[in-house]
Amino acid sequence: MDYLSKRNDALNVNGNTVNGKTVDIAITVRGSDWYWTVCAVMTTCTFVFL
Repeated sequence: MDYLSKRNDALNVNGNTVNGKTVDIAITVRGSDWYWTVCAVMTTCTFVFL
């Protein structure tokens, strides 16, 4: 059941360098998890309210 293991590859796929420029402040894995949670809750609320 390797496909059920917890993973967050968003930061590995989308780094903090774009077009040769690096940002000073980058999102962390914990911040990415929080953003995903907020989006999931908002999506669920949208379906409930419809």
